[in-house]
Amino acid sequence: MHSLGHQVQFCEGLDNSGPFPLGFRSSRLTVRQMADLISCIDEYGTRHGVEWTDPAMMAERSAAA
Repeated sequence: MHSLGHQVQFCEGLDNSGPFPLGFRSSRLTVRQMADLISCIDEYGTRHGVEWTDPAMMAERSAAA
């Protein structure tokens, strides 16, 4: 969300289960903004060696190569 210009704040859960995000919700993104967010996630994962298994993403990546 931060990469799209939205400020996100994290707070500790009451049950000490770890941090959770507060602030702008991804459900409020436009279709274009969500597509940009997915592209950011894909780029980050690919850069860090994630092996994607979603057939649609694999087909898209193959077509772009």
